[in-house]
This record gives sequence, structure tokens and C-alpha cells, in this order.
Amino acid sequence: MAPLSETGLTRRLVCEIAYRGGDYHGWQVQPGTKTVQSAIEEACSVLARSTIQVTGCGRTDAGVHAAQYFLHFDVDATAVAAFSKRALNGLLPSDIAIRQVYRAPENFHARYDANRRKYIYRLHTEKDPFSPFNSCQFPFAGQLSLQDLNQAAGLLDGMTEFPSFTLSGHQLNHFRCTLYENQWRETGPRSWEYHIAANRFLRGMVRLITGMCIQYGLGKTSLESLSMSLREGRQVEKSLSMPAPGLTLEEVGYPPEIWERLQALDAGV
Repeated sequence: MAPLSETGLTRRLVCEIAYRGGDYHGWQVQPGTKTVQSAIEEACSVLARSTIQVTGCGRTDAGVHAAQYFLHFDVDATAVAAFSKRALNGLLPSDIAIRQVYRAPENFHARYDANRRKYIYRLHTEKDPFSPFNSCQFPFAGQLSLQDLNQAAGLLDGMTEFPSFTLSGHQLNHFRCTLYENQWRETGPRSWEYHIAANRFLRGMVRLITGMCIQYGLGKTSLESLSMSLREGRQVEKSLSMPAPGLTLEEVGYPPEIWERLQALDAGV
């Protein structure tokens, strides 16, 4: 394909998307693997008739889903009209959906401009052929109580540093996160949801926090032990990273002044 911008004029476009992560090795492009980013870039490159690289609002691990996700890319000004929602959806597989396409200022950044992200971890207790694709079967969940789960989650309230919930081999400069939501909900006699929102998340953080709450709810650790680990910034006792299929990136937020500058290209199906 031709290089981008033969005219020298480009426009920044933003896509709001949703995807089921079960068949993908995460968001980010990786050689020799099927990823959400690579599928999006292939479709965009076809429409642009040039090689397109997209930037996402963050990374999701293999198997993790997104109910709302934003990405941006630059395209030759003459090709903007080709990027309708209908055209993109027609090129993408059924497990990736374009919700809307926007024109954006050239300084918009899908990742760095985002100021809020919300995840939900869902689990159910019994094998069920009709259970949601984004819920993890956890046979011991019937032993849990809402009070215990929220007691464990409550240990995070007021925290600003989260080194206890990072995967080994990280290359992070800091562990600071601001939590906006942190709550367990019982959604049925055999199902649970953990809701957590923050300005940013560390890699693997939500699945580790979910696992901590469950381990406490099952009596495998104590509040005292967990509190000490969190104060000392070390991995919690009986650490558990929950399986990816139960996790969904539910919402991504931007400041109002950012939203005001986005212009929907069309309302096509």
C-alpha cells in the first residue's frame, strides 16, 4: 500500500469500539498472533488504501473484553469520507464492533487524554450453557458473602499506591492510581460482579484485586494479613489472578472539553 498522506494533509479520526476478547491475544499488536489492534489496522488500511497504525486507550490482556474502547489514527484528508461506521463494520469480524467514528483535533490522544476507566469482573457459580460469555465460572462462589467481599475491597479505600497488585516483570515508573469506584454486587442467586473505576490501572491489577477479595471471602487469608501486605507494598498472601474471560473494560471517560471537540462523522449502521 502507498504511504500515508500523499497530499501532505491528514486528519485525526477516533473510533469508539467494543469487542469480545476470547479469540484474541489481547489488544496490542504482537508478531504471529491474532490481536484486536491488528484486526482494526487491517480494516483501516483497506479503506485508506495506505498503511494505518492506530493508538488505543490502553491495553487489555488475552481474553479480556471491552464494552467501550477508544482509539485514534491519522488518515489522508482525501480518505476521511471512506471511514463510515458501516464500511468499517463490514470489514471487521463479528466480535469487533464500531460504535461511532469521530473527527478529532490533531492533538487528541486516546490513551493520554482518558481520565477514567471502569472494569467489571463477573463470575457465576454453576456450569451453565447459557451463561454470559464475559462471566467466569467459579464453583466456590456460592460460599462467598457480599459483606466479606466488600470488606476486602474496602482495604483499598484511601490508597494511592498499588505495588501489591502488579505482575512480575513490570517496567513501571510508579504505582499511583486514584480509585473512583470499588464495590462488589450480588447480581443473582448464583452470580457476582466487582465494579472498579480509576484514572489508570496497572497491568493485571483488577484480576489480582478480584482474586484477593475472593481468597478472603473463602477464608484463605485474613484482613490483618492483607492490610500488612498492602502497607508494606508486597504481594498479598495467597495471591490469586482470576481468569481473563470474566473481565470487561466497561467504560472509558474523557473530560467534557475533550468530548465537545469530537464530531461524529455519520450515524450509519
